[in-house]
Amino acid sequence: MNNELTDDQKLGFVMMMDLSGSMDRVLPMVKIDSKAFVRCARVGDQFGANAFSDNAWWVYPSGSDPDIVTVTPGLKETEAAVQLIEKLNTHNITLGLIRI
Repeated sequence: MNNELTDDQKLGFVMMMDLSGSMDRVLPMVKIDSKAFVRCARVGDQFGANAFSDNAWWVYPSGSDPDIVTVTPGLKETEAAVQLIEKLNTHNITLGLIRI
């Protein structure tokens, strides 16, 4: 069985990141890995990024009624998500983000 995606197959995912206090020491590694994972998205893939501690909320996309996004040529969606992931921390987890 071949598990590799071909160019015409699209992937959809919602990434969940733990921002509870117990993650404080490893958060820098979580952010590196999360940003790398998002940057692997290809044009046509769909994704969203959520975070949780006591509650869960959308990191990307944001807005009053967020939904997963489709990656467009130029990859602006992945870079926008990467910028928001970089700002996350375990001590200031609200950042005005949308609670789920």
